[in-house]
Amino acid sequence: MPLGAGRFGLLGGVADLGKLELIETQTITSAVSTLDFDDLGSYNVHLLTINNGYNTTNGKGIAIRLYESGVLESGTVYQMANQDCTPSFFAEDRGTTKNAFRFGNNTSTSYTQSNINGYLYFYNFLDSSKYSFATTHFSGWSNSNEIQSTFGSNVLPQASTVNKFQIMAYDVGAITGSFSLYGIAES
Repeated sequence: MPLGAGRFGLLGGVADLGKLELIETQTITSAVSTLDFDDLGSYNVHLLTINNGYNTTNGKGIAIRLYESGVLESGTVYQMANQDCTPSFFAEDRGTTKNAFRFGNNTSTSYTQSNINGYLYFYNFLDSSKYSFATTHFSGWSNSNEIQSTFGSNVLPQASTVNKFQIMAYDVGAITGSFSLYGIAES
């Protein structure tokens, strides 16, 4: 047996740590105001990918709200710290009184190439003793007709069991796109 075979899960019965396991993909072609992911499996770390996401309102993006033990948290309790980048500016986007995790802001409805692509890693959703965190990276076309990228973090700073989440248009509009949720094995 090659030395590294066991580490990469090539042997029967050996845990395949870090393996992405698809939980669900939802593809929305007709705009909706919200989209829920109800099954988080039993993972401590999740990955959500967004492909060709779109908000029908110019200058807006996508947001994510969390359900704590089945109750949607819609208050201004979320916090975020992001860096926004385009060829013409670099700025902070931060705050302690947000009503959702923000993702893909300032996108355009005026340009056909406009879409929201990226990912979010979620941590501690099912652990009632810890805060729920997200790290994010997004690339898309801005309403300034140039590439835009954002990276950063979000947190729901209250220990709770997050058992599902909602994807929605940020502030106003409706969304389309392909959204895939993965669990990370043995995390």
